[in-house]
Amino acid sequence: MANPIFLKFQKSAYAKPVLFLVLSIGVAGLLSPYFLTVRNIRAILISAAPLMIVAVGEALVVLTGMIDLSLESVLASSGVIIATMDIMWRVPTALSILFTLLYGALIGFANGILVVKAKIPSFVVTLGMYWGLRGLAMVISQGYPISPSSVSPSRPFSFEWISGNVFNVPVMIIIAFGISIFFHYYISEFKKGRDIYAVGGNELAARNCGINVNKVKVFVFVVSGILGATAGIIMTSWINQAYAWT
Repeated sequence: MANPIFLKFQKSAYAKPVLFLVLSIGVAGLLSPYFLTVRNIRAILISAAPLMIVAVGEALVVLTGMIDLSLESVLASSGVIIATMDIMWRVPTALSILFTLLYGALIGFANGILVVKAKIPSFVVTLGMYWGLRGLAMVISQGYPISPSSVSPSRPFSFEWISGNVFNVPVMIIIAFGISIFFHYYISEFKKGRDIYAVGGNELAARNCGINVNKVKVFVFVVSGILGATAGIIMTSWINQAYAWT
């Protein structure tokens, strides 16, 4: 008799993507003896960590039937902001991180308000925000990378521990998987999370069911902005510099 858990998984939306991933890994492992080594898998997961976080933010927005094209620029400008505060202005680490996350939330809030109040399509709003944030990052950095060697005497980023390890497990991977698991659980098990699905599935029906559609839309943009800023902080710590065109 087939395992009920396996049958449930087989019918789920995850089955085909997971099968494709397993086959891809298998083929890559056959083509290269180095692909399935611990060192290579670790390197892949580290490099994918910022992208995983950005993908979670984008997924939340897409689930509501919208899109956020500004995330890449949120990531880049957040990196420039925290690097400037840390290296140039010597702002305490906790305050720098908090300010950068608030910056991401503010950008997301602006996106959400423009979409729900001004009735501008999310594609247009976030594309405009994309270029606006690129310009902001260029102005702050003056077009140059910001790194520990940007000041004299040079000193490391005070938040470089983010690219370190805990019990030989990279902190970046812990953060990325933690965020992914949390939001998967949130949208699956919590009413507010399921409201996101409802808005994306049928906005009118969701509104008739008493769901505050505008609030949900602004919420996902705010979360997306925060996650974009988080990815920017992690990326800056990892590559040890911030650049407007990251």
